[in-house]
Parts: sequence; C-alpha cells; structure tokens
Amino acid sequence: MAISQTRTLLSIALVGAALFASAPLLASAQSSTASSQSDLSATIRAELLSDPRTSDLPQAPLDSMVNLLTQSAQKQGVTAHDITWRPVSPVSTFAPEASAGENDCGSLPSYLCALNTAFGLSGSDPWLAIALGIASGLVILVVGLMLQEHHRKIAASAVSQAAAAPPPPQP
Repeated sequence: MAISQTRTLLSIALVGAALFASAPLLASAQSSTASSQSDLSATIRAELLSDPRTSDLPQAPLDSMVNLLTQSAQKQGVTAHDITWRPVSPVSTFAPEASAGENDCGSLPSYLCALNTAFGLSGSDPWLAIALGIASGLVILVVGLMLQEHHRKIAASAVSQAAAAPPPPQP
C-alpha cells in the first residue's frame, strides 16, 4: 500500500511540476495570440484601405468587414505575414550579355569549352572533366569485362552439357 501511495504522490508531483513549468509558455502564447490578432486586424484594415473601392467606406461598415475577415482568417490559420507576403523573383546569376564576349575556358579549345559548358563544367580547370571522362571509361571497361565473363561461362556450360549428353543413336 505504501508503494502505491508513493507512486501516486510522485505522479501528482510530476504533473504539478510540468504544469508549473509550462505556465509561462501558456501565458506568452496567449499574449502572442492577442498581438497576432491585432496585427492581423491591422493588416486586413490596411489592405482594405489600399483598395480604391473600399477607401470611401464609412468607419462602421469598414470595422464590421475587418472583424468578419479577421475571424475568418483566424479560423483558417492565416497570419498577417501570409497576407502581406509577395513572391520574390529569383536573381539570375547568368548574364548572357556579359559572358558572350568572354572566354571562360582560358586556353582550352572552343569545342572543349562548349562541351564543358553544356555539361555545366564552366571554368578554365579541365581536371573535373578529365576525371569524369576517365571514370566513365572505367565503367565501360568494367561492364565489358563483366559481359565477356558472362558469355564465357555460358559457352563453357554449353560445352560441358554437350559433352555430358549421351551420343545420339546411330541408325
């Protein structure tokens, strides 16, 4: 009986400590919810007033519209940042006008330069392209040796099966 009571008291103490530790987090979450609601309401109001059709609305209809839109946005989980977000166009690092007259490949011949650029290997250092060429040659060599060994085993098994088979009867 004493062990059961000790476990119960320990469980209650752990739950109490967890609640005590989480109280500041819950309080800050409530304050951040209130501030996010006012931010959302202010953002919606600013967006409505930026539209020329709603800029002439009286204050009462505008307030009711803002309240309805804020409640709807909160139900859907929309934040003020979601409303004001605008897509950013990616910055292009490729400028064809600037690179058209320049030779980025240094002393490499133009066909090797074009080949390197086609495979995304721009620059004057040819070692990466050379290493990739050697690696692909080794892969071709290994695949060829594997095929040769496979065909040799098939031919050897066919010869051994023909030698093991009894000769056909003579008429």
